[in-house]
Amino acid sequence: MIKIAICDDERELREATAARLREYFAEEALIAPFESGEALLRAVREENCRYQLAVLDIELGEMNGIAVGEALNRLLPTCQIIYLTGYLDYAPDAYATRHTYYVYRPTMEKHLPLALQKAMTALAEAENGQLVLPQKGGQLVLEKREISHLERRLRVTKLYLADGQCVTTALGLEELLERLESPAFLRCHNSFAVSLDHAAVFRRESFLMKDGTVVPISHGYYPAVREQFRKYHHIEL
Repeated sequence: MIKIAICDDERELREATAARLREYFAEEALIAPFESGEALLRAVREENCRYQLAVLDIELGEMNGIAVGEALNRLLPTCQIIYLTGYLDYAPDAYATRHTYYVYRPTMEKHLPLALQKAMTALAEAENGQLVLPQKGGQLVLEKREISHLERRLRVTKLYLADGQCVTTALGLEELLERLESPAFLRCHNSFAVSLDHAAVFRRESFLMKDGTVVPISHGYYPAVREQFRKYHHIEL
């Protein structure tokens, strides 16, 4: 059962949002309503409430929803945040925080289900150490620890696994690395990224992976790669 916080200073809107969430989750949700950001954050800090999803209005009074989102990013790193608001003006500020979706309330019927689907995928990845990839007819779930390296060619990304399998997706390297969200993964070339857990040897021009694959390191990426490798393995180079 998923734990959800709703934060909106208007009771009617809180209740409408709760009704849509109960319908989506078929009652498999514990929903806690809050009329202010301060009340929500007190529940997290003082009562140790571990919400997995927060649906936030933005105009809340003294503490707006974006500030609440920033605090939740720090306090509950895996909590998925959806901004649900009647204002479009705040969208640029909202995108400075880590969140799943920005839903314009007049289009809630259409866009809230899409936001919830995306949030559930991101939550599974964050809590379970998994990467969920869309596939024809469903989804493919990969264990992040099994991914050795990634290669992008002709609008297709190949994910090479430790057991020798190769999985393909249309998702780009940048989006995949954002979703992998781990210091073990780094981009070393416009077309390549690696998991440092699967790198056997680090050289100036390349990584030698444990499966014997040589993954190139481009000149422009080398300084950042070197620094992340040093920090990840706690060594001096």
